[in-house]
Amino acid sequence: MFSRRGLHLAVAILVLTAVATVAGTADEPTVTLESRSAGLVLVVQVPKRTKAGEPIVCRMKLSNERDKAVVYDDLEGLHGFALEVIHGDHQSASLTEFGAKFFAKKKSIRLNGVEMPVEGGSADFLQLGPGESVTGECTLSRMYDLSVARPYSQTVRIVCSTVIPVIGGGPATDIALSTKPLAFEVFE
Repeated sequence: MFSRRGLHLAVAILVLTAVATVAGTADEPTVTLESRSAGLVLVVQVPKRTKAGEPIVCRMKLSNERDKAVVYDDLEGLHGFALEVIHGDHQSASLTEFGAKFFAKKKSIRLNGVEMPVEGGSADFLQLGPGESVTGECTLSRMYDLSVARPYSQTVRIVCSTVIPVIGGGPATDIALSTKPLAFEVFE
């Protein structure tokens, strides 16, 4: 096993492509995107259409099809999934009061009794073993103001490392998975 605390390693990033499909039932159609790279699979799903004022839930799943474990930073407590929502005018959707507080949390780690800030992450590294998956769920309408009837899109990104991040842990390769924008609509 390894310690869940570590230092974020800045290393090269591998980019991949995503393929869009539409899935779901006649009552609840969804938009699903799948991204693959270096044996990792990211699947993201969001409702295709939602009535204004109703919850909009995004479901995310990361699967490790490699024969070795990977680690990822538990970014913002969302299992490493980083989210962004854009509205039809190609501008970032406004955060709700809850979303602003959630994303404003300052992260730090303590090394030798000294508190050090960590940019963009929580310094909590989680392991995903061969054949394992992790799922996450986020109510987008709780984080972002999605009350206006209009088209929106969302992207999801996660970065995994091929080695456990420790001081002197040797070279690592980061594998970045990100989706193309998932288009969804809020209607009256």
